[in-house]
Amino acid sequence: MAIGAFVILAVLSAIVLWRRRFHVSQSPAVLVQWTEYHRASQSDMERDLTLWLGKKYDDNRVSVDRLGRLLSIAGVAFLIEVIALTIDLVRR
Repeated sequence: MAIGAFVILAVLSAIVLWRRRFHVSQSPAVLVQWTEYHRASQSDMERDLTLWLGKKYDDNRVSVDRLGRLLSIAGVAFLIEVIALTIDLVRR
C-alpha cells in the first residue's frame, strides 16, 4: 500500500510541478502605448487593465483549480504512505 501511495504521490506531484504558462500581467509597453498613442486617461487605463486582468483570472482559474485538487489528492496519498509505513514499522 505504501508503494502504491508513493507512486500516486510522485505522479501527482510531477503533474502539479510541471512547468505551465500562466499569463497574469500586462506589458508595460502596452500601458505606455495607451497613453502616448491613444491619449487614454488614467481612469480609462485602469478600467481596461482591470477588465483584462479579470479575463486572465477567469482563463487561469480552471487550471489552478485542477492543480489544487491534484495537490490535495497527493497530500492524501502522502498521508496514506506515512500511515502504511508506520504500521509496517510497528509490526516489525
